Amino acid sequence: MDISSLIVFLRLTALQKFEVRKHIVSRVQPRETVVSVARGVPFTARTNYRWVARFALGRFKYLHDRKRTGRRRKWTPEHAEWIYKVVVNKTSQQCQFEFALWTTNRVRIAFSQ
Repeated sequence: MDISSLIVFLRLTALQKFEVRKHIVSRVQPRETVVSVARGVPFTARTNYRWVARFALGRFKYLHDRKRTGRRRKWTPEHAEWIYKVVVNKTSQQCQFEFALWTTNRVRIAFSQ
C-alpha cells in the first residue's frame, strides 16, 4: 500500500471514508473481483474483502466507521506524514545517531527534538 494514499485516507471525514468504501464495494459486486479492484485502489485485497463482508451483513449501513473504543490515538496524520518524510528522506546518521538503522526509539527521539 502506498503510504501517501493511506495518509490521505486518514485525513478524510467519516462520511468521505464511507463513500470510498461504498464505491469499492459497488465496484466489486456486479462486475469486478476483489483482487482486481485492489490493484486500482490504495487498499489491500484483505481490506476490500472485509468491506465486502460487512456489506453482505447489513448492506451499506455496516460500511460506516465503527465506534472507537479504548484510548485515543496519540499521533495525528500530520505526525505520520512527518515520520514518513524523515524515515524515507534521511538516514538516522543525518539525525546524529551512530548507525544508519531507523528504530522506533530513534524515531521517537528525533520527533521530540
